[in-house]
Amino acid sequence: MATNAELLAIAVQHHQAGRLKPAEQIYRQILTVEPNQADAWHLLGVMAHQVGKLDEAVAYCRKALELKPNQAEVHSNLGNVLRDQGTLDEAVACYRRALELNPDYAESQNNLGVALKDQGKLDEAVTCYRQALELKPDLVEAHSNLGVVLKEQGKPDEAVACYCRALELKPDYAEAHNNLGVAFKDQGKLDEAVACWRKALELEPEYAEAHGNLGLVFKEQGRLDEAVACCRRALDLDPGYAEAQNNLGVALKEQGKLDEAVDCYRRALELQPSFAEAHNNLGVVFKDQAKLEEAVACFHRTLELEPGFAEAHNNLGIALKEQGKLDEAVACYRRALELKPDFAEAYSNLGNVLKDQGQLREAVACHRRALELKPDCAEVHSNLGNALKKQERLDEAVACFRRAVELKPDDGEAHLNLGAAYKDQAKMEETLACFRRALELKPDYAEAHSNLVYTLIFCPGYDAQALHEDHRRWDQQHAAPLAKFIQPHPNDRSPDRRLKIGYVSPDFRSHSEAFFTVPLFSAHDHEHFEIFCYSDVVRPDEITERLRSYADIWRNITGLDHEQVAERIRQDGIDILVDLTMHMARNRLLVFARKPAPVQACWLAYPGTTGVSTIDYRITDPYLDPPGLYDGCYAEESIRLPDTFWCYDPRESEPAANALPAAEKRYITFG
Repeated sequence: MATNAELLAIAVQHHQAGRLKPAEQIYRQILTVEPNQADAWHLLGVMAHQVGKLDEAVAYCRKALELKPNQAEVHSNLGNVLRDQGTLDEAVACYRRALELNPDYAESQNNLGVALKDQGKLDEAVTCYRQALELKPDLVEAHSNLGVVLKEQGKPDEAVACYCRALELKPDYAEAHNNLGVAFKDQGKLDEAVACWRKALELEPEYAEAHGNLGLVFKEQGRLDEAVACCRRALDLDPGYAEAQNNLGVALKEQGKLDEAVDCYRRALELQPSFAEAHNNLGVVFKDQAKLEEAVACFHRTLELEPGFAEAHNNLGIALKEQGKLDEAVACYRRALELKPDFAEAYSNLGNVLKDQGQLREAVACHRRALELKPDCAEVHSNLGNALKKQERLDEAVACFRRAVELKPDDGEAHLNLGAAYKDQAKMEETLACFRRALELKPDYAEAHSNLVYTLIFCPGYDAQALHEDHRRWDQQHAAPLAKFIQPHPNDRSPDRRLKIGYVSPDFRSHSEAFFTVPLFSAHDHEHFEIFCYSDVVRPDEITERLRSYADIWRNITGLDHEQVAERIRQDGIDILVDLTMHMARNRLLVFARKPAPVQACWLAYPGTTGVSTIDYRITDPYLDPPGLYDGCYAEESIRLPDTFWCYDPRESEPAANALPAAEKRYITFG
């Protein structure tokens, strides 16, 4: 009959060969005969750890240490289990005890490094890995682990050297191939990274992390279908893989599948609630969906978890800018640049807000700094062009927009910006060519099409009928497809109630429009009419506040998309909705296309037509529009006020006239 020592040797052979069931049976058989056999308890603990029974593993290892307190290997293995449980302080204590008992225990030095790395103590982890390699230069895991920490410390070249050394020692080490791929990705060597992950998957086809990493790089290479397939495969293999859920969301977002991306980020956060990157990515999608409150909340949560996340500060700034909170946006961009001084996008975004605040010199400086950091970024060239255009430096602005078009010929926005600069130079042929090119590239680009039809008004050779046809094409291309969103109007038909009149404009501010809106709004009959203003003003000023004082209800719609604005108007029960912008900048004609009010009209912007079939009336007078002359050239029915449709207020902000210099100085003065 075999002795317990002989049985233990047989059990270890089974265990090492992966035959866990017979090994466990023998360990337990030994303990039935000899309950204080410490090695059997220890090996049962190792086996329990292997199959994921962590609580049992801890109990078995602790039992072994009660029986034999000075076994360095048991302390180290107990540390491994505790680390997997997330109890890092206890794990570190176990590894340190193992090293007290056996200072030459290279594997325990390596394991201590892993635990310290998980605690964020990267320098201490590096020291442990280097000591492990002094003790055992061919310890493959230590080379690979050292590479992981060096990568996190921003030393990709040293990390690559570590992974390559690990692979010299063990060419079939799938984890090292995976880690080498991550380092190559950080160096921007995407093809080399892909080759590493493919090799890892040849060696270990069910390596979920390698599938997930491969998907992330395919996304960066624009191979979105492959990226999605890789992430889905990673999740088939490991449904709890939060990073793969996040990466899948990123790929789906790039495909324009925003709702599916949101689902992925939410699942990632269910798996890992403190996953800062997933909170940030979820915020980006909410921003793209014009859900700005939700986006801002996501970015704030990201920064609670990771205050030094520069990209999240930048993204928060973008969302706040879209909400019209310019000062807060500036603070976010400045914080992003403190954390990441070479952050070109943050410089350019800061420049955009400074432009909106009228700080044009500072805005130009920010965009120029962004171009120093990222000379071939088409978007930054466009942003610089917009700031220069605001300074009326049109030749320089045109040069910027042309460079943007060279760098990104298929970017409709760059063509639109170039056309707008040409328009300010009165180069109408070039202007129209740019706007038409923007529409060729992006047929649903309503803003470019609005610029086109508005510009045509000023072009010789376009008569009223031709303009009418062009405006009808705008309606057919952009507004008519939204007819499916028109809902019944359940407005109260009681003749005794106040009618609700809503005005929609981005120009409730110091703007030429105010010469006409101030006298109208100040004289409105609030006894019979309830006045709503839907304000899309980015920079409110004293005129904004003055107009607000004349309204019964003031709605800030900055940052809301067209559907959200239309829904707000429906909920308010507006009876007559008035557009004050037509095809000028920041118009909301796609709100009117959804017909949120039963009666819709346009007024004030300029004499002409919107072309929008859902706008019922245009307010005019018999002098601008003699009856019967051009009635067939408007999409709307013309309502002629008897004298004039202007109600002009010269404003009272001009300074008082001073004494004539001629009276004192005796010379003629021209003023």
